[in-house]
Amino acid sequence: MKKISWIASYPKSGNTYIRLLLSAYFYSTDGIISDFNTIENIFKISRYAFLKNIKNVPEIDYFIKNPKISSKYWLPIQKEISSKIKTNLFIKTHDCMAKINNTYFTNKDLTKCFIYIVRDPRSIAVSYSHHTGYDLNKTIKYLINKNYIINYQKTDLTIPELVSSWAIHYNSWKNFANNGLGLIIKYEELVQNPIIQFRKILLFLKNFINFEINEKKLINCVKSTNLQNLKKIENKKGFLEKPFTSKKFFRKGVVDEWTNVLNNEQIKLIENNFFQEMKTLEYL
Repeated sequence: MKKISWIASYPKSGNTYIRLLLSAYFYSTDGIISDFNTIENIFKISRYAFLKNIKNVPEIDYFIKNPKISSKYWLPIQKEISSKIKTNLFIKTHDCMAKINNTYFTNKDLTKCFIYIVRDPRSIAVSYSHHTGYDLNKTIKYLINKNYIINYQKTDLTIPELVSSWAIHYNSWKNFANNGLGLIIKYEELVQNPIIQFRKILLFLKNFINFEINEKKLINCVKSTNLQNLKKIENKKGFLEKPFTSKKFFRKGVVDEWTNVLNNEQIKLIENNFFQEMKTLEYL
């Protein structure tokens, strides 16, 4: 039954970058992409369509009004998808690996392995603000809110994602990694040393998936998914995951942009709330 390989992260931490790298490697011939078709092979778990074969599922309006009901369907959705897959399945999630209504988001019976990408929350604040169109203060409130939920519009056909605060989210997946199923990657290290970090990811996956590491293909994946190339592809062909509130999905992808954007009060608020985690991750 263990078929799901999760790509998990707090929003705007680099989940899309990891998915692009993996989809280029596993779903292209040579690791070179000229569009975003391959990334569609690594979809998000929260699609309402995945509930169609599960009995007595309420309409999506009910989920919007009662977002925590999503937790009731976490495991049934995963079981349903797993039953239709023969070998391995990469799935994206922003859900916290939390226990809600006596149910954890996933478990060792369904999860083959997972990659969790973590990013400096000060950088997330800036990136998420651009992504959602919310001002920085509102965005930071979301980051520190232990009850934070992404509640989509009805037309998105996506059930709510139970995210929680940045620290709780990170710790929840970090604790799940203690069973040997998870690899935690820092966004900053991935951006600065993409070949080294992507090789690390592939070597980890080899413990769970039967495939060979092709060095030339690995390098092609990294070159093909560099930010400038992704911007060119988006400019030419668009990107379905871009929210209507953003001008572009692929914006800067830089490290430490927050130093020139956040004010002292905003920085202190984030650092005070996440001091221990940021210190452990060497962000402080």
